[in-house]
Amino acid sequence: MLINRHHRRPGHRADHRTHHRMRRLAVTLALAMLPAAALFAQGSAQAAPVEAEGTVAGASAPPVSDPTPPSSPPRAEVVYDSIPADLPPNVTSLGYQATGTSEFGDEVGLTGAHKRKLRSVEVVLSSWACESGRWNTNDCRTTAGATFSHPVTVTVFAVDNSGPTPVPGALLASQTQLTEIPYRPSADPVNCTGPNAGRWYDATTGGCYNGIAHPVTFTFDGSTTLPDEVIWTVSFNTTGYGDSPIGTGAPCYSTVQGCPYDALNVGVQGFPGSPYVGVDIDPDGVFLDSANGSSYCDGGAAGTGFLRLDSPCWTDLRPLATITAGKPHGKK
Repeated sequence: MLINRHHRRPGHRADHRTHHRMRRLAVTLALAMLPAAALFAQGSAQAAPVEAEGTVAGASAPPVSDPTPPSSPPRAEVVYDSIPADLPPNVTSLGYQATGTSEFGDEVGLTGAHKRKLRSVEVVLSSWACESGRWNTNDCRTTAGATFSHPVTVTVFAVDNSGPTPVPGALLASQTQLTEIPYRPSADPVNCTGPNAGRWYDATTGGCYNGIAHPVTFTFDGSTTLPDEVIWTVSFNTTGYGDSPIGTGAPCYSTVQGCPYDALNVGVQGFPGSPYVGVDIDPDGVFLDSANGSSYCDGGAAGTGFLRLDSPCWTDLRPLATITAGKPHGKK
């Protein structure tokens, strides 16, 4: 896997309450070799999406003169950020189907004590899906611009620090969004050969990649007040995992390329100077819900199948998110 390092996001200042660790956890494709390193897979070997969109129709009315201009919503600002401005073509990522994962995220500290109305959460997905063929069989083929749709959920929890280990507290906000996700580009047998065979080529960076990074933003209405610390997570269903596993009956399951959501990952990579805003409460840990004990640092000793802190084997591997918030309406 290519792991690129980038400069600090312009205009942001890192919170130095966290200490940046320089050692990197080894990345391996052999999912059974190491309990934590197995999580950072290059994608899985490989549901019908739920349409949840609509418009509200209203009757037309004659224009009415109103001397008072409509008020604009309070300006949002970043209160936590671990996504670099110069996002590389792909990032280190966690494969949900490959590692039995249902939910994944991080505990973070927020800035802006007086601007805590949740406006948005941006996360980085990594797609390893091909329209035909697979990422790991050197035969991936994708029509330029092709996408697939899949419901993805972002959730924000309060933090319960009443015990020796932080756990998810009250549910603060959650949103499920039918997301358009790109298939990764076709394999490039000219520029990507040898150990890079089967990967796609990015001319801008001159690099070969197995997946393609895809940021997704979830917008909230500003009704949720965020505390100083939160746990944010990403969840979605795959063939075998999630709140409602899709199962093997989906038509895509019997195809050569498999179901695209089984090759969908979530970005987890530490960039120099990150987080650029806010604090990563445990820079060596994440919050993980996996059915596989081998996906946890402790081999599953503290339990599997529920969202809990997993530490300390995630050094330099930070779940990628940007959280924005604003002042309450009517405040300046």
